[in-house]
Amino acid sequence: MKAVSLPSVGIWFFLAIFFLSPALVWAFDTTGTITGIVNDSEGAAIGGARVVVRNTGTNLTR
Repeated sequence: MKAVSLPSVGIWFFLAIFFLSPALVWAFDTTGTITGIVNDSEGAAIGGARVVVRNTGTNLTR
């Protein structure tokens, strides 16, 4: 049984990090989409309604 040399292990480690890094970056995407319909109390749709979204952790609104 042949022993694996340290430089070859380092190369495989580098390649694994290099190819897996984009997947880790995409996992932390900070954008999103909210869709829906705004209805009045009787269930009728309200056209042109303005919706404000608030982050309760930072109090940031958009």
